Amino acid sequence: MPVAGTQHAPEREKVADPEHFDGTRSKPPNFLMQLQLKAATYTDDQAKLRLAVNYLRGDAADQVRPHVCDGRVNLANLPALITILENAFGNPNRVAEAESKLSTIAQGTRDFSSYYAEF
Repeated sequence: MPVAGTQHAPEREKVADPEHFDGTRSKPPNFLMQLQLKAATYTDDQAKLRLAVNYLRGDAADQVRPHVCDGRVNLANLPALITILENAFGNPNRVAEAESKLSTIAQGTRDFSSYYAEF
């Protein structure tokens, strides 16, 4: 039984493991979200990086392999690794697709620009 006034270190939160990522272009957003949630349970940048690299397979692992040497991932932090993966496997038309979706927004039967001008 704990002594009154003492504090225990919090237990590591149990977060599901992300699925392995092989470089399939349709999977990065979900993989990266799951990876960030899992990595948030670690405090050390190298631990987060090693965790992330452990879930990479195929082309994705090949993309990061040059940054791994002697059991260390030679990147500043997890966001640096995520940037590498997004640049290599993310949607190359992300901006164009977002602009296209914005141009089709409607409010009722009116296009958004007409609705906004009235608002």
